[in-house]
Amino acid sequence: MKKLVALGALVGGMLGPAEVVESAPISLESCVSLALQHNLGLEQAHRDVKVAEADVTGARSGFLPQLSWSGNWVRPQFPF
Repeated sequence: MKKLVALGALVGGMLGPAEVVESAPISLESCVSLALQHNLGLEQAHRDVKVAEADVTGARSGFLPQLSWSGNWVRPQFPF
């Protein structure tokens, strides 16, 4: 354990102190849009909504009237 701590201190000392980067403050709208980009939970929720909409459409189709069409045509054959 002592060797691991010594190795960590050696590597940490070699890297040096972290540089401070100054940037402009971010607005709340920017934070929200950044958080929503590539959010897997949000993408899954959108897919769940689409599946639920399809289920509702399928459930309603049982109550709608159903039409069917069929036909048959026979070509008459004349004796020659």
